[in-house]
Amino acid sequence: MPFENGKFDRIICSHVLEHVPDDRKGMRELRRVLKPGGVAYIMVPSEVREGTYEDPAVNTPELRLKHYGQETHVRIYSRNDFVERLREAGFQVNTQFPKVRWGEEMYRDFTLGDNIYICR
Repeated sequence: MPFENGKFDRIICSHVLEHVPDDRKGMRELRRVLKPGGVAYIMVPSEVREGTYEDPAVNTPELRLKHYGQETHVRIYSRNDFVERLREAGFQVNTQFPKVRWGEEMYRDFTLGDNIYICR
């Protein structure tokens, strides 16, 4: 990213990393541009699954739609693996589960969506 180290107090990265071929590099860049004491709010579609599903051979819009559910995704994250990748990038991670925190009705009515990974 074209920003100096420690540029931002807060970062919101919503539904980006599942599109980035080298997501680990992207995570390290987010960490690099975050100020010490800053917070990054990161959201990706993630599932309870054994591991992140990604395959370089899945490389056309048609195959990506079939395998990942969207033409521009390059993986489906496992929740645990995603947290581990964020930690490898140097973040301390807390996960916010909107459905658990605010309940099914509010989750549905306000379309709260995916888990929020709060990274420091």
